[in-house]
Amino acid sequence: MRVGSDEIITSRDAALADLGDGLWGCIAAPSYDLSDITTPTLRLGDDRADYDRVDGILFLSTKVWGPDRQAVLTENLLSNPRPVVIANADIAAPAITDSRLSRGTTATCWPTGV
Repeated sequence: MRVGSDEIITSRDAALADLGDGLWGCIAAPSYDLSDITTPTLRLGDDRADYDRVDGILFLSTKVWGPDRQAVLTENLLSNPRPVVIANADIAAPAITDSRLSRGTTATCWPTGV
């Protein structure tokens, strides 16, 4: 049985397929290529003002994510609710050399109302 590349849909493909209009704040490692995202994006980091500028959040990676950024995002979403799209919402990502919490974990940490 042959499976073509057009028959494989990744979580990233699925997440990008339904992004609405507006500026999307991307949570991703600095090394992640965002050029396949056709809507305007802004990579989110430590600048709190950037979180206020975006119309939605696209969560692609927890590689450089931590409790401080999670607190900023949570506080921001509580004061200004917007869509959050989490690609590959696993709870943990086991790897050969280490394991880390994944994007799904961050969603389970939000208080009611986010």
